[in-house]
Amino acid sequence: MKRSVAVIAAIVVTSLLMGCTETSDPVSAPSGSSAPTVSILDLPVSSTHSLAKTSDPVLITPAAGGVVSVTSSIGSSSSVTMTLTFEPGTVSAPTWVSISLNGWKAMADFSPSGTVFKKPVLLDADITGLNLSKLPSTTKVGLYYLSGSKFEQMSTASLTWDASSGTLHCEGGSLPHFSIYGFGFTK
Repeated sequence: MKRSVAVIAAIVVTSLLMGCTETSDPVSAPSGSSAPTVSILDLPVSSTHSLAKTSDPVLITPAAGGVVSVTSSIGSSSSVTMTLTFEPGTVSAPTWVSISLNGWKAMADFSPSGTVFKKPVLLDADITGLNLSKLPSTTKVGLYYLSGSKFEQMSTASLTWDASSGTLHCEGGSLPHFSIYGFGFTK
């Protein structure tokens, strides 16, 4: 019974948070600022389909750690898979964790937001069907997190993208805390 209540509560909270997510770039440089604008990559969507999806909550424990994963696809041409891996000792207390994919941008909300870890959580992601053809080959795509009202760049173990095939692969992204994370570039 407690698990059912926790699952329902996590889904309701996540749904409310997703309803507040903007479909345009949520961050731009403040007026009069010379700070670069971060542009989060657009996902392929149509008027009838999006890649928005929330994982089932998974209980991560201090002793065992755990894995949380979510996959969403539109047909066989577009998909997003994000997986979080928690080594033992990452959390200090049992924690219910979920991933909510944004349906329009290459980003996700990792919950519970604001959680800080004793060891970094590892993010693996694969995205297909991206329209990257307009990005110059010199563009450096990176992993960013939302800090207040702006995106801050994170380091990743391995991030590759291919404009011709519209794919992005992240392996071993190191997350010290939960927030909204996305893949993008500075303009």
